[in-house]
Amino acid sequence: MDSMEDIPILIFARAPIAGKSKRRLIPALGPEGAARLHSRMLKHVVGVAHHAAVGPVFLYATPTTEHSCFATLAQRYPLELRLQQGVDLGKRMAAAFDAVLPAYSGAILVGSDCPGIRTKDLQQLARALRDGVDSVLGPTEDGGYCLIGLREAAPRIFQDISWGSETVLAETRDKLTDSALHRVELAPKRDIDRPADLEALPLGWPEYQSFPKPERYSG
Repeated sequence: MDSMEDIPILIFARAPIAGKSKRRLIPALGPEGAARLHSRMLKHVVGVAHHAAVGPVFLYATPTTEHSCFATLAQRYPLELRLQQGVDLGKRMAAAFDAVLPAYSGAILVGSDCPGIRTKDLQQLARALRDGVDSVLGPTEDGGYCLIGLREAAPRIFQDISWGSETVLAETRDKLTDSALHRVELAPKRDIDRPADLEALPLGWPEYQSFPKPERYSG
């Protein structure tokens, strides 16, 4: 696969620091448990991106690249570690696309808290971008999205979005439509953000057995 056929995967992740990572899960897991789960999900998505083999993998970290989890992943996989740049999430996402798209025919940006993402999802969406689809989306059940892909940089897609709200997906769809960007979407998946979401974790994950039962928490 030559460089113009490659579709790089840009993984966005916050350093899994106890007390600062996945804070909405702390009532169920405690600070250390929430950070461990965050680290586990990040390792999962990096592995998925690597095995999808659609293009190079870039790990965009915040607030620092200096964390043992990032170092371990950089040693295990042929990824490039970069620092997110921008004052808010929208600007950081736009900057990442701006940085890579001049060299490629498309790119897919993926979050780190959706263990439902599979290699076949990334392969399907990379194929769509190669075939000329303008954009791809991976909706989540909470009204957001776990991934977005573009063939060309489009900073306006990330402007004036109510980040963290239940309207992120709808607002993004509207912006893609207003920009005349045709899109392909995956079926909705589930982010792991709140205690009630723990029921969606893969049962094969060893850590799952030590989690409190999610039905005990209202979220």
